[in-house]
Amino acid sequence: MFLDTNVLLRRTYECHFTMLTLGNTPVFLFTILSTIGFSEPVIEVNFSVEEERQRSVFVGNTGTQIHVGHSHGATPSYILLNGEDYFRLDLDNGDLYTTMGRLNREALCPHETLDVCTMQVDAIISSDTYSEIVKMKILILDVNDNAPYFPERDIIIHVPEDAVVGTRFVVDHTATDPDVQENGALHYHLENSGGMFSLDQGSATLFVVLENSVDRELQSSYQMTLVATDGGMPPLSGSAGLTVYVDDVNEHCPAFTSQEIIVNLPKNASLNSIVVQVFATDEDYGENAEIHYTYSNRVLETSKKRFHLSSKTGIITLSSLINDEVTLQHKLTVLATGPGCAPAVVFITINVYEVVTRSPKLELRFIAEQKDEAVYLREDYPLNAVFAILEVIDPDHTVTEPCYIAEETPFYLKPYDKSQNMYGVAVAKHLDYEREKYYNVTIIAKDGFVRNLLHEITLRVNIEDVNDNDPQFTQSLFETSIRENNEPGAFVIKVSAADADCVQSGGISYHLGERAPSVFALDSSSGILTARADLDRERDARYTFLVVAGDRGVPPRSSTCTVVINVLDENDNAPIFPTDITFFIPENFPGSGEVGVINVTDADAGQNGEILIAILNATMMFRMNDTRVILNQNASVDYEKEQVHIFWVKASDRGYPPQSSTAKVTVFILDMNDNFPKIVFPESNFSYVLVLPNASRGSAIARVHAIDYDDGLNGVVTYSVLSAGVPTSDLFGVEAATGNIILEKESQSIHCGLYHLFVKASDHGHPKPLHSIVQINIILNSSISNRSYFESLIMTQTDASDKGQPFLLSPCPHTPPASLLSLPITVPAAIVVTTVSALFCICGVFMFFHARKGNSQRNNQKMDVELPLRINREYPSKDWNDVQ
Repeated sequence: MFLDTNVLLRRTYECHFTMLTLGNTPVFLFTILSTIGFSEPVIEVNFSVEEERQRSVFVGNTGTQIHVGHSHGATPSYILLNGEDYFRLDLDNGDLYTTMGRLNREALCPHETLDVCTMQVDAIISSDTYSEIVKMKILILDVNDNAPYFPERDIIIHVPEDAVVGTRFVVDHTATDPDVQENGALHYHLENSGGMFSLDQGSATLFVVLENSVDRELQSSYQMTLVATDGGMPPLSGSAGLTVYVDDVNEHCPAFTSQEIIVNLPKNASLNSIVVQVFATDEDYGENAEIHYTYSNRVLETSKKRFHLSSKTGIITLSSLINDEVTLQHKLTVLATGPGCAPAVVFITINVYEVVTRSPKLELRFIAEQKDEAVYLREDYPLNAVFAILEVIDPDHTVTEPCYIAEETPFYLKPYDKSQNMYGVAVAKHLDYEREKYYNVTIIAKDGFVRNLLHEITLRVNIEDVNDNDPQFTQSLFETSIRENNEPGAFVIKVSAADADCVQSGGISYHLGERAPSVFALDSSSGILTARADLDRERDARYTFLVVAGDRGVPPRSSTCTVVINVLDENDNAPIFPTDITFFIPENFPGSGEVGVINVTDADAGQNGEILIAILNATMMFRMNDTRVILNQNASVDYEKEQVHIFWVKASDRGYPPQSSTAKVTVFILDMNDNFPKIVFPESNFSYVLVLPNASRGSAIARVHAIDYDDGLNGVVTYSVLSAGVPTSDLFGVEAATGNIILEKESQSIHCGLYHLFVKASDHGHPKPLHSIVQINIILNSSISNRSYFESLIMTQTDASDKGQPFLLSPCPHTPPASLLSLPITVPAAIVVTTVSALFCICGVFMFFHARKGNSQRNNQKMDVELPLRINREYPSKDWNDVQ
């Protein structure tokens, strides 16, 4: 049974690491490694990738990182040994990609204390001749995918009411954000603080700062929202309720409502009947408001024993019957004591009278508004303020005890100092319409003669609402999402608030804050927020503004909440190319080299903005690697063959449906000086020209013509005489621009002979010009009587040209002057010479322009004659030095 090679390598690798973990001997470990052919130690490479990326995101190339190439011979294969849930390794080229398994940095590194989160992935790179173990250390980069959150949804802080403005109070419950660096850097702010409090965000501690003095008696608590926002893009936020309770400070002392009380007590009052109740108030709260009632030390012991005082309620009851005692008046001094306060004092006079038989009568007179047998009080009616007068008409003094209110109500009876039969009905506690809308107050006067006989009157007190409550939103932060390109009028979110007040004061209307964008509309009665127009995420991806809820009270009250609207992306933008995509590369550009980068953008986000670029028309010259244009490895560019390469590319995003656009890419090939000048005339080093001895000075006796297939200065050819090879080298010269060989001085008979002139044709290339050399054979003589002799002589003299001596002939025979020629001979000769010169010029011009045609035509053109010219590269160094 045969195992797959990849499986065998994987199992061998696992065996290797298992043995290493179990701690076997090094000899056994080396044996296992050698069986799979590891030629080098374990290699470590580093990559990085963002968390939460989609499938098939390119991470890096393993072979490039460790320089795996063809130096090992066969093409290697790549095998991933672990981490298959998150990564995929291309078997052929070593490219590492992500898989469907999302990389969650917070899940992969839950206990990281640093900002670095890495994964260890191992792979084997192997071929027929070698194998390598690669440890890939992959850095997981953080993205802002976690919003801050508070462990406690409600945070409570206590502030003493005597705290000085500017005092700071620690907030123990701060927010947490699993992200790191800027994505996890938190900034805090308060909402609905009303200017009473602010935040001080220190280096490690968050403080609430008191901005205005507080008074528990005016307001006992403050409700705010603590919002934490991270530093990501876009930022995310979380909130928690922050309640500041104002702790009471003992800044008030007990006080009696009256300083003197007179009580008429019937002589036959029953045992344990209530004689009077003293009442002191303390505006403090809790323990600071606790009041204890005691008798003064000046009260007689007999009076203390007869009249019992409750230390908590202030009720004085008859503890022993009044018989025929002589003392008919008792003086009682009661002290009201609070924590850290001097006692308040009230003086009580109890007059004992004989019992009569006429019934008492209770009558009420009203100070507050009264109608329909009820009195109406606003819920902000002042404490201790009297709203009705109770008069007890008791001619026979049958009411022996003070009147009192039967049930527990926020009212009390306030005795008048000057009359024991008159009381003021006053407010004892703050009224709250939202808690209780009316009270039935029963006032009782107890008969002192008939046991269990009560005289009573009932007063109905209706509470009127006052606009003393702000509307309260159901939550301080409303956050939602809506897709861009929505229909105008689309529903976004519904905000809701409640008001404890009723009727007009409790009716709520909604409106947008001052800085709310005009693209949204808010229904004032329902709180439904809609979009007036279609939204564009590329213009505004997130909206944050305030919504105000106001009641209809006088004066009106209001509160605000924060609305956050995230605009979700749709694939509504195609990738955008720059106007012109043009690259320039030299013609010696190496294979696999980077030609340039195509900067293409997509305004969409996420997968909708991820771009893939591909070449549309097939080309063997170029390929794409991400956004880079790469020259293929086996391709070469030649300016002389093709100067411009044009192809089209298509950029497509990963949205659904995908958007795409195309662009034309133009690659211009820059000329390099890679061609030597090619001499096309004379045809060979063995060509020769006859020059008559009577030729005039300055006349052109021959011509050299060369062409260069390069462009610009690289193709401009100039000519120069390299060496005449004789002592009389000043006899001939060459024009640099035209290549014409000029007779520099008048020739004489002694100059007759065979001359070898070396002419160099050089271009103006950079950085180093190129050149070719041709030998010009000049026969200075009256005629060529024996052509074969001269040709054999040229051949032999060419081989011996480095000796520097011309082959001289005997003195030239006399040539008659041109004026002695007959006219019939001269005229035809002139016509022939003129015609030949004209044809020669036409041919030269034609050859020049024909050589300058497009590279593609010149590349296909073949020269009719390949001249066996000897250029500088063909001469041996020692021979060429002699020639120079």
